[in-house]
Amino acid sequence: MFVVALAEWGIGLSGGVGTLLTAIILGVLIFVTGRRNAAMSSPQQGYPYGRAIGFVLAMMLFVGLVYGIGQYFLMNVIAPEYYDSQLAAYMSHMPAAYQEMLPTMLSMMKSPMLLIFSGIFAMEFWGLFVGLIVCAFVTRRPDIFASQE
Repeated sequence: MFVVALAEWGIGLSGGVGTLLTAIILGVLIFVTGRRNAAMSSPQQGYPYGRAIGFVLAMMLFVGLVYGIGQYFLMNVIAPEYYDSQLAAYMSHMPAAYQEMLPTMLSMMKSPMLLIFSGIFAMEFWGLFVGLIVCAFVTRRPDIFASQE
């Protein structure tokens, strides 16, 4: 997802294309890793839907951490002027009462902890949303005739 943010900055993707690209990348990531995780479970236990969703949420916790750290570096090291110009353009359409809060909002938005926690929250939400659909294809029923070896 950090790659999508870099692509939006680098080649100027619109928000809808970036969102669709994020959903597709996330769906493929969940499907491939979920299938691999399901293959490692025993045939007697199978791979139930709840376990698949739990795996997705645990995986998205790590993805969100990486995304938040990447977003921090993108906003503060790689392309700070791009984000400052985007925010200034957005804030120019706001009422004057909000204009005086701009420096406080900018310092809060570039905070590493806020970016990491918002990245974790965003990826957990995306993972749950996409995972609810993808995990239906990843689950595997227990094989009741499998040997107990």
